[in-house]
Amino acid sequence: MKTQNPIRYQFLGLFALFIIVSIGISSIIGIQQMSKAVMETFSTAGIFTVEKAASLIDGDAFEALALSLDKDDPFYEETRVKLLQLKEFSGSEYLYTMAPANGTIWHFIIDGSASPDDTVRFSALGDTEDTKNYNEAFIRVLESGKTEVGDLEYQDRWGWLVSIYTPIVSSTGKIVGIAGCDFNGTNLHNAIMLEKIMLATIGTISLITGALFLILFFNLQKKVEEKTQKIIELHDTLLKTMAEMLNRRDDITGGHIGRTQRGAKILLEEMERSGVYREETKDWDLDLLLQSCQLHDVGKISISDDILKKPGRFNEAEFKEMQQHSALGEQIIEKIETMEKESDFLKYAKIFAASHHEKWNGTGYPQRLKGKEIPLLGRIMAIVDVYDALVSYRPYKNAFPHETAVKIISDGKGTHFDPVLVDLFLKVSDKFRQIV
Repeated sequence: MKTQNPIRYQFLGLFALFIIVSIGISSIIGIQQMSKAVMETFSTAGIFTVEKAASLIDGDAFEALALSLDKDDPFYEETRVKLLQLKEFSGSEYLYTMAPANGTIWHFIIDGSASPDDTVRFSALGDTEDTKNYNEAFIRVLESGKTEVGDLEYQDRWGWLVSIYTPIVSSTGKIVGIAGCDFNGTNLHNAIMLEKIMLATIGTISLITGALFLILFFNLQKKVEEKTQKIIELHDTLLKTMAEMLNRRDDITGGHIGRTQRGAKILLEEMERSGVYREETKDWDLDLLLQSCQLHDVGKISISDDILKKPGRFNEAEFKEMQQHSALGEQIIEKIETMEKESDFLKYAKIFAASHHEKWNGTGYPQRLKGKEIPLLGRIMAIVDVYDALVSYRPYKNAFPHETAVKIISDGKGTHFDPVLVDLFLKVSDKFRQIV
């Protein structure tokens, strides 16, 4: 007859608890990394938005309007429309300007958050709001003359927001008001709450260790899978948030991100079936890779609207500036990665951004890499990106038929594109026809 070994069960229970606690801590670290990355994304997009807004505003006319509060002033409607357009392309929830009245009271001067008939989101000229929750930030902007990025805050009327402010300056250098924008921070708040819940859960588990030794052991695998799935979902949320910000700015190529993601999936799945480049791809995380390819054009967020939204062909100078988006995309992702150097969940996105415009014969950009010097992910995205550009309408060209696009890519074998990948593409080209 076998006798129970309590020491053995205690060891197994402690081991199970150690694994669970370790996973919980790793998840918390992962959530913290993503929270920082989301804030960095909001900061980058927000600073661009408010500084662009301030540059559109005539400081002298703004100061006069802040004193007169005359909604019939042509400057008011003209500037409101400009701000509304900027807001739509920035991905922000609200975009507005304010001027100090007295004490902690500020006037809304020009609100670009919505049309005037939207009484929920729009604030009419001259409306006053008690700004005690913002007063310190406003004063810092007025006193320093610098752009300020706020923390995630909850406001009864608008919910969870991340706010960015910059000064509006007159021709004499006087700061006459501020331009501000708010981003919806609900997803960020949820991630932070999840982090707190997990911390509380880990503390509770530690207190009742003895009673849960065996239960924790036998449920370990399930908990690991659940926590891993949450991390994947949060990764996807961050990447989709960044991609959506880009989509809102670059409406001319609308849908491009989603279509190239589906095209990349077709090509990658065929690579796996065919065994092409098996050694290079054996350690790839396919799900995270497909999420990351959404950011291959993230550098366009730093390209000026005049170029990004130009309804026609670029001249030479404009084309050179547009070419910078590959290097800029790599820099944006590297900046996020520096917040946690051991995190690699954006490594694929950086490769996609930096290398998808390189060409097999070395005539691409930004580094003029040649052949297998180009990362495999860049060679894959080059085919997918060009195919979608060919079959899509642009202001300067009509959409090419599928057959024409396939022939162009076939003709680019060994010059523009990796010959091995072109052969693979030709095998599955009919599947690209079905991408919508």
